[in-house]
Amino acid sequence: MTPQFPSTERLPMGMLLAATAGSIDAYTYLAHGGVFAGLQTGNMILTGLALGNGDWPSMISHIIPIIVFAVGTVVVRGLQHSLQANETRRKRALIVLGFEIAMALVIAIIAPYLSDIAASSLVAIIAAAQLQEFRSLRGRAFTSVMMTGNLRNAATGLYDGIIHRSNAAYHQAIDGAACILGLIVGATLSGLCTHYLGARGILFTVVPLGIAVIYLLCATPLFPAPGKSAR
Repeated sequence: MTPQFPSTERLPMGMLLAATAGSIDAYTYLAHGGVFAGLQTGNMILTGLALGNGDWPSMISHIIPIIVFAVGTVVVRGLQHSLQANETRRKRALIVLGFEIAMALVIAIIAPYLSDIAASSLVAIIAAAQLQEFRSLRGRAFTSVMMTGNLRNAATGLYDGIIHRSNAAYHQAIDGAACILGLIVGATLSGLCTHYLGARGILFTVVPLGIAVIYLLCATPLFPAPGKSAR
């Protein structure tokens, strides 16, 4: 029997979330001083490099998004606590997606008048909300921002599928590869949009997020068994 998963954990959602993650990181990197909105590991590495070079302004520009990302995570965690019932999972996901879209639109309006630090910090809130809310793909741990884990899943899934003839492993490989592709496509299209629109290039992010909202509204929901706590 083919396992069924909530609409928030299906592959189309994973790809759309990955595309969103790629788009916001490409946007802040290109338009706002080489800072990542979601890939905080990258910001931490760049902070260390700036510290080693004594480049204090650059160090601060990378530290602030890290702090804002943490604050955004706490805010979304509070939302999750207020919507703990299992039947609210899709509603909660729609609220978070709506928040991301609203933030992207606000940033598109005000970004040309903000400093790079302020703009990238606002975008980091989008990434924090997404990473905190969407953490599973077909029942497995998933991060839409960092693709190292997805690359590992794709490689090990392909190996296990070939060597052990495991259909589940093949699905794991497909999921990992599809999400990587989604992130690359999102980053590519966001880069093109930012090239033409500059600070308003964040508008592209609304596209995968909007499609994700439509998908959740149209997909048949499947909720976890009673008693399973909300993540």
